[in-house]
Amino acid sequence: MAKNKIVVAENNKMKQLLTFKIAGRLFGVDISAAREVSPVVDYTPVFHVAEEIKGLVNIRGQIYLVLDLHKILGYDFSGKTEDTRFIIFTENIGESFGVIIDKVGEVVEISEKEIKNTHAGNESGMEDLGSKVEALTLGISKLENQLLVVLNPEKLLKNFT
Repeated sequence: MAKNKIVVAENNKMKQLLTFKIAGRLFGVDISAAREVSPVVDYTPVFHVAEEIKGLVNIRGQIYLVLDLHKILGYDFSGKTEDTRFIIFTENIGESFGVIIDKVGEVVEISEKEIKNTHAGNESGMEDLGSKVEALTLGISKLENQLLVVLNPEKLLKNFT
């Protein structure tokens, strides 16, 4: 019996996800991928690049590429508010970069089993998000009141480098 419990525990690995809102929808990334969350500061635009690249920002002497997650996901950016934040990803995800989000949420812990594959067709519940978003996801998870779309931050940067 104890052996079965260990197997169940291994198959039920928990993930901590940093959640945030974009255009009223709930997204999340593995907490280990996020270096920090900071208020959005002024960035320097970079000309002749993809529209999803907002520019560069200097935070405590470190230069970060600023990606507009709204544009990447196909949503309009309604403008900077007091809740707007900049998530900076760790270096193991990619070169120094981060994304602009509407509002940071909380850290949720869910089982990996609860993250459903979005590449499994219409059963995923992602039909309305489109193929562009689906290509950037690890899956979705149903929380109490809403769906959580789990993004793969490594794929965010790969689209622009």
